[in-house]
Amino acid sequence: MAKQTKAQRIEAKVAGGLSHIEAEIEVEQEDAAARIARLRQRQEKEDAKVREIVVDLLEEEHSEVFERLQAKAREQLADEAQRRRERAKRATRSSESTPPSGVAAEKSAFSAGA
Repeated sequence: MAKQTKAQRIEAKVAGGLSHIEAEIEVEQEDAAARIARLRQRQEKEDAKVREIVVDLLEEEHSEVFERLQAKAREQLADEAQRRRERAKRATRSSESTPPSGVAAEKSAFSAGA
């Protein structure tokens, strides 16, 4: 589908039951939202580039601080991974200790029939 012009988008909304001014307002709001989204994307890209430059400068100008922070970051990642592993183990143990409801129902029906 080809991109519609602003006038075509307004006319489509008018055909959908909106007044002309309501249709214009909606189209303008859609356009503004799209512009804001593009600006936010640009800001995120710029922020990422700035962070990259800051890291490079920190590494060059304060290598001892950079190395200490890098070690601390690796330690935090390892701690997070350990917490995830422990949570997964607990979840596995708890799911093993409680049988599925269908199995419990079958056992109780079987023992009642015996």
